[in-house]
Amino acid sequence: DVGCSSGYFLHLMEKYVKKRVGIEFNKNDIAFIKKNLSFDVYDKSIENTNLPNEYFDLITSFHVLEHISDPRAFLNNIRSFLKKDGHLIIEVPNLNDSLMSVYNNKEYADFWYRDPHLFNFTISSLKKLLNQSGFDGEFQTIQRYNVINHINWILNGKPQKSADLGMLKPDLISDKVDNETKKAFDGFFNKFNDEYKKLLNDNKLGDSILFIGKKIF
Repeated sequence: DVGCSSGYFLHLMEKYVKKRVGIEFNKNDIAFIKKNLSFDVYDKSIENTNLPNEYFDLITSFHVLEHISDPRAFLNNIRSFLKKDGHLIIEVPNLNDSLMSVYNNKEYADFWYRDPHLFNFTISSLKKLLNQSGFDGEFQTIQRYNVINHINWILNGKPQKSADLGMLKPDLISDKVDNETKKAFDGFFNKFNDEYKKLLNDNKLGDSILFIGKKIF
């Protein structure tokens, strides 16, 4: 996992793969991994490690590519470490996020465009870059944040109090009501949330773009 942060994803992958390797520059995250987790982690870019070419069956990189100054070189380096039938999973923020493309929310746009993000991607531009870098596969969007988060942006021009709250299922009902009433209302809002996310993803308007594919040369 390139840009593995504190290793949460690789930790969850332990029972599914034989070997896990992380690439991470943040010193605190590296220290946490070395102290608490059981996989190899490097504090340098993949081409500067001692890892052999065509070594990995799968390489992942979540919300990293938009921070890279030369994304084509980054992808070319990754490709050289994949086996001939190896797979790549990339996730980046979606420039066609519905809060900008559908609702034209200025406050969200001001929040979304960030200095650390050197590149912004649509499915079309990401596909072109990946094809040029030797990859082909499937694209979809993922809507991580819930419908209440979107309503909050639309009505108040700001996010919820925390990202965790924005990604959880809606929990709006007071604990003072009886269990049956709470269950009924929670069911309604959860169904509403699921259908809203499906609507966004069916129209490629989710907040993140996910690519799953293989190297083609």
